[in-house]
Amino acid sequence: MPSVVVITASTGRAVLRRCVESVRDQDSPDVRHLVVVDGPRFAACADEALDGVDRDKRLELLVLPRNTGHSQHYGYRIYGALPLLVDDDIVCFLDEDNWFDADHVSSALDALLSTGAEWAYSLRRIRTHRGELICEDDSDSLGHWPKFATLLSPDHLSQPEIDFHRRHPNLVDSSCYILPRPVACAVAPLWQQVHADSVVPSFLVEEHAGVCTGRSTLNYALGGGSGTPDDWFTHGNRSIREAYGTGPLPWRQAPRRLGPGSLRHPARVADQVDEALPTTASRQQCEAAGPRRGPGEERP
Repeated sequence: MPSVVVITASTGRAVLRRCVESVRDQDSPDVRHLVVVDGPRFAACADEALDGVDRDKRLELLVLPRNTGHSQHYGYRIYGALPLLVDDDIVCFLDEDNWFDADHVSSALDALLSTGAEWAYSLRRIRTHRGELICEDDSDSLGHWPKFATLLSPDHLSQPEIDFHRRHPNLVDSSCYILPRPVACAVAPLWQQVHADSVVPSFLVEEHAGVCTGRSTLNYALGGGSGTPDDWFTHGNRSIREAYGTGPLPWRQAPRRLGPGSLRHPARVADQVDEALPTTASRQQCEAAGPRRGPGEERP
């Protein structure tokens, strides 16, 4: 069985404990957790969050000499740099405010190995920061299928936003990846860019055959550092579902090798989204779903 490392960028928030416990509870053997504290000022908070947690060989803390998450880099620079320094076969990432289901790693490994894909990703469910379920994400972090924002008309987006989404139409939450280390190292420079959560998957989709597990095994917490409103997801899900009809959504089917190359939604999906979303409301939602403070960014 391949060895696996989960890398977490942290500013020592209390939710780090939930994150660490979810990695500790994985049903896959040989999973270690490397928590990277993004600057000395957060070291005491990280120690407090993990007070009483058994720090055996499966859990390591690394305190960086200075903060790297400033200027909207969040934890991305850590996720670019650390794969170059580890020896594990498989690299995963987990933001400190998110957490895995117990079979997250094993199900993604199964999909990766059984299909011969070059990289894999799970789907995610959206929760409050306290853990209550809001919805599944069937509109945003879809990997090979374009994100919800690409379906909005010019009435709902600025021209720079339209241009960005055209260049980078795909989205995979950083905590959904399972990457063989050579692939993780190959995309390392891309994490240095702002909005890397769209830049990295758009490159992977176009250049490497991947696989979606078809299952939500990542719990993504709103609130706290996230500025995305929950109705961004509920509205997106409703629009996507109405356009696709009652059948199974393609990303929730059995894992199969995909790409290279992005897939498309049916043309009627864009029509459905545009008709259902008022211009003013969508603009506010798009702005709220944009840059936000995330794991690793310097706090004010």
